[in-house]
Amino acid sequence: RTDNSQGEEYLTDVLSILREAGHRVGASVAGDHREILGINNRLQLAEARRLLNERLLERAMLAGVTIVDPASTLIDATVTYERDALVHPGTQLLGSTHLAEDSEVGPNSRIEDTHVGAGARVDNTVTLSAEIGPGATVGPYAYLRPGTRLGVKAKAGTYVEMKNAT
Repeated sequence: RTDNSQGEEYLTDVLSILREAGHRVGASVAGDHREILGINNRLQLAEARRLLNERLLERAMLAGVTIVDPASTLIDATVTYERDALVHPGTQLLGSTHLAEDSEVGPNSRIEDTHVGAGARVDNTVTLSAEIGPGATVGPYAYLRPGTRLGVKAKAGTYVEMKNAT
């Protein structure tokens, strides 16, 4: 039962709620206090996202991805990658994006739900739900909208916008 002005269930109250309902509860020690941060405002939310991003970037770099400037690069937990991918500053890797071996993205690119093929180059570009074939080049200043599929060694040049194109 809540007894606060927001009518919220606090995480700390969940243990007693579960126990009263007959469930078994226990405790565990977190290896790193940053894994169990409380978030009560936008500042704390931003800090938690920054800490998560640092861990995700570290994982990518240890797997062989070169991140030129980790401080300006954002990566989602759902992004996958292969060795020797290169990510330039100011790049956001979002959703189900995949960077294949020897691909290069950025700088200043937003790559979302996009497969970037081996050896492909994406420069100052926004991609949403696109496929970029091996050896293809995109940009600078291109916009690949959903359904765009670039083939092997294809080129989408400067100031190009594509949607549902192959």
